[in-house]
Amino acid sequence: MTLTNTELENLELKYLEKINSLLVGHQEKMIKNLESMNNILEYWEDKPHDDGYDSGAERVIYSILQTGSDLGDPNSCPVASDLFFENPEAFIHIDLKSAQPDNNLSDHWRVPVGKNQTSYAYNIKPQGSLKERPFNPSIPKYYNDKPSLTYFITILYSRVDKNFKVVNINVSCMPNGQLTDIYKYDTLSPGKNPHDDKARFTTNECYLFKTLNDPNKKRVKVNYINQSAIQNDFRQRFEKFLSSIKFS
Repeated sequence: MTLTNTELENLELKYLEKINSLLVGHQEKMIKNLESMNNILEYWEDKPHDDGYDSGAERVIYSILQTGSDLGDPNSCPVASDLFFENPEAFIHIDLKSAQPDNNLSDHWRVPVGKNQTSYAYNIKPQGSLKERPFNPSIPKYYNDKPSLTYFITILYSRVDKNFKVVNINVSCMPNGQLTDIYKYDTLSPGKNPHDDKARFTTNECYLFKTLNDPNKKRVKVNYINQSAIQNDFRQRFEKFLSSIKFS
């Protein structure tokens, strides 16, 4: 059974609020654990690791979502986000991304999205004279009669003195592919290379549940901000972005 667009957006909002509430409810412990890497900084900082801190942050966030939630049961499908739940209403894809202001701050606002994380199939319109190109995800809009819902948890780290501090955590909901006639180009933008098949979820252009007609019902929740960790060299960019889209 296909939901109406409004029914679908209400369901997307329902699970966005559930995910955000879980993180807010465990916020003190969550931040402590996200910053626990500083306790053993000398043992890992000079060793090879990825540019972000996704793998470490995933352990913390996913432990909260898996042990304290009613999101559903884990599903073992290999074509899915890192965390994939099934419940009586929906299939829920959740992926975590981390960024740092000195090398990939734009990833925090324009979230890299893989084909196994979304059902939103639409053309991407690069800036300049490049032709638009299709983005063809691997996730269906519905599994049988239950919709695919896609969420991202984005964590911004900054270096304060010698330690890494969490500056900002956002939880966002990317529209289901059924909603392309409503969101059109707003949802997707090119990756770092406009010629490849990568895409980003453009949260600064797609931050409202449009069919719900309520400016307070937003696709992006600001879960946490640590003002003391916002360094002067990126404070203006950070605050300008938040104010321009009026995140709540």
